Amino acid sequence: MLEITAALAVSALVVIVLLTCRRDWVSAIAGSLVVAAVVLIPTFYVSETGTKNGVLAVASVAALLVLLRRRFDASRRRGSWLVAAYVALAAAATVLHPQTAQMTELVTAALPGASLLVIWLASLPSERIFLIRLIVGVSTLEAIYALLEMVGLAPRLWENPVIYPHQLLPGLTRGEGTMGHPLMLALLLLLAVALVLSQQAKFTRPQKTASFILLSAGLFATGSRSGIIVAVALLLFSLGGSRATRVVVGSFSALLLTLFLAATGFFSGNIVTSFLEGDSVGHRSGALEAVPKLITQQPANVIIGNGVGSVDNLFTQGLLQTGNFFAIDNQLVTTLATTGILGLVTLVVTVVVALCQRDAIRKPLIAVTIFFFTFDVLSWPAGFSLYALALGLCFTQQDHKSSEQPMGGTKPINALRSSVQADSLPKKRAAMRRPRALLS
Repeated sequence: MLEITAALAVSALVVIVLLTCRRDWVSAIAGSLVVAAVVLIPTFYVSETGTKNGVLAVASVAALLVLLRRRFDASRRRGSWLVAAYVALAAAATVLHPQTAQMTELVTAALPGASLLVIWLASLPSERIFLIRLIVGVSTLEAIYALLEMVGLAPRLWENPVIYPHQLLPGLTRGEGTMGHPLMLALLLLLAVALVLSQQAKFTRPQKTASFILLSAGLFATGSRSGIIVAVALLLFSLGGSRATRVVVGSFSALLLTLFLAATGFFSGNIVTSFLEGDSVGHRSGALEAVPKLITQQPANVIIGNGVGSVDNLFTQGLLQTGNFFAIDNQLVTTLATTGILGLVTLVVTVVVALCQRDAIRKPLIAVTIFFFTFDVLSWPAGFSLYALALGLCFTQQDHKSSEQPMGGTKPINALRSSVQADSLPKKRAAMRRPRALLS
């Protein structure tokens, strides 16, 4: 009873704040609450049901109130409907398999992310800059803590019985921060790196450089090999001016870096050996090898899947990898197993449509999509939320010249320009009616 009361109290507080604040701050405040909830509370490692209910209540109430006070146009709705279709397919598959699937896992993972997507799509450009700066700032603090955690100067924050040894520096542990898992923290830091390199935080050059260095150091502290590779690739392909120049410079820089490392014997060292040869690498390749079994040995569930929460049952049946890891660690294979071919196609179409949007900010979504091959991103509330945020960046960038009113109540630029032009029209017409002076 106490846990339910706490969840209701949190929801009531959110309602009061969002109904009484200025309208041009609604999405910024609501988004901040959802980001804080999914980053600071890793719900899968919190045993109290009330804490989970509080996170879900904050996310759902915030999104509902934003919907009541804001609207978003049809071009933005496309992103929300695609995500809604994916969640609907996952829910249908889960309902069809009540004995092995768990609806609570789907709700816990998807609701905060869907709420954050709604909030983002209904936000103003200035609110989005505020939320991006908040995410980069929080990620930087997480990176600093991960570094201290790696060298033993800061304790682990959650009672996770699994201790993750650092895969690049033997004897050290991988940083987890408040996320409760090194790979989930790596995804947060990688998204922040992509935001900084995409210049979405509107930082000065010193701020951008300092943020990138700290975020990259924190990413190294997580021990995520794929995260480090993606961060280096994002940096290389951010050099230069135009898009074509960035592609050429990035490809040439990557080639030179590879040749230099090969010439110095770097690839034959112990660090690279542990980098490329490990149980986790074989486990992830095993996820791809399990695809034929998922398709041929369960024909009744190929189209719709086995439902969210059925992964343990699939391991028991021998349809997935064998070994000590009871996680698929591949979002695409997880989607195929839980939501079938329909869910996998919907997920792929959603990513492709988002990346094809005009003037889309693609680096964050590309980073998250690459992480699909190393981790079950959408099985975690924070992972689903970061994915939703990356989608939102693609579906809202095309309105960067919008005349929406920014935070603070300042007149929109387009509206101000129109008013100035309207005020100058009578003066121009009066000047045209004046007789020209005769030349002497």
